[in-house]
Order: sequence, then C-alpha cells, then structure tokens
Amino acid sequence: MPTFSWPSDPIESVQAFEKRHHDGEASALLVWAASGVDALYYLCDLDLEFSSSTSTLRSHHGDMVDVAHARWATSTCITSLDLCAAAFGRVFCGRRTRPELALGAFDPASKSKGAPSLRAKLPPAALAWTKAVFSDPQYAEIKLARNSLTHGRLLRHFGLSSRIHLEVGARKIEVSEVIEASRDLSARHISSLFSILPAL
Repeated sequence: MPTFSWPSDPIESVQAFEKRHHDGEASALLVWAASGVDALYYLCDLDLEFSSSTSTLRSHHGDMVDVAHARWATSTCITSLDLCAAAFGRVFCGRRTRPELALGAFDPASKSKGAPSLRAKLPPAALAWTKAVFSDPQYAEIKLARNSLTHGRLLRHFGLSSRIHLEVGARKIEVSEVIEASRDLSARHISSLFSILPAL
C-alpha cells in the first residue's frame, strides 16, 4: 500500500498555524500527530506481509505478533488524536505544563468539572473537529481496544484463520481489521484537522 496521500502538506499547515499562534511546542505536537498517521500506514504494510506469510514471523508466534500489532495500532491512533488535543490545550486553553491535555479533556460526556470550560475556549472549528471524533463510532471502539490492550487485556479467539480475533465490546474483530480501522480513523480525522489548521 502506498504511503498516506495528505490532502494538504502537513508541514505547511503546521507552519501556517504557528505563524498565527507562535507556539513551537504545539506545532511539534501536531507534526508528531501527523507522523503517527504515516506510521500506521507503515504498520498496515508490515501486517499485510505478515498475514500473507506463514503463522510465524522470524520464529515469533502469530498470536504474539497479532497482539503486538494491535497494541501498536490502537495506541498510535489514540495517541495521535490526543496530540492534536494537546496542541489545542496549549494554544487555546493556556496549558503550559505537563501532562498535556488529551482529547478526553474536551469530551462532552466527561464528568470532569473542567471539561465545559475547556470546550468553551476552543474556536468553533476546533470544537466541531472534537465533536466529529467523539461521534465517530470507530473512535469509541478503537479507544476501548487501546485501553484494554494497554491497561488490561482483551479476550483472544482462535479459529480456522491464522489470525486471531479480539473481543472489543460486543464484537469479535480480526486483528487486521483493528489495524486498518486504527489507520483509517487517525488518517480521516487528522487530515481533516490539518485542512482547517491554517485558519484556526
């Protein structure tokens, strides 16, 4: 699969954003988010090579490779979206200390008392972007998978296929689908943000 074709050059978009806001750290966070999308395209290529080979990769068992790739995909996807929110936190919310804000800080369903005031500080286009991510059903599914793979575990199902299925919520999802969904979710929303970034 070719690398991701960005609708607008991410570096140019970030440079235009930095000219407006003069925050080099926020710009660096956004560039790092874009690199996450590119990394997920690389992972999909790597995973495709693995799935078309035998059930082992350099003597590593297939189920271990599957879990490693799923963890890599989901954590990179959610982290990349969080990095965009971290840039918002610095530029629009006055955040100057770590930890950086994550996307969840702007979640309308958040029980945090500070969430409404943080959302109120976002320009309308940035707020609309966060709402689009939260309303995307793939976001909830990938975030649940990421949380389980990072802070707990997911049930694994072995079948006739050489690939395992992970139990994410009520669904059993083949690992290759988890990886592709992570790639598509991050590419969809981060490229959407970068297209409006110069005007934010």
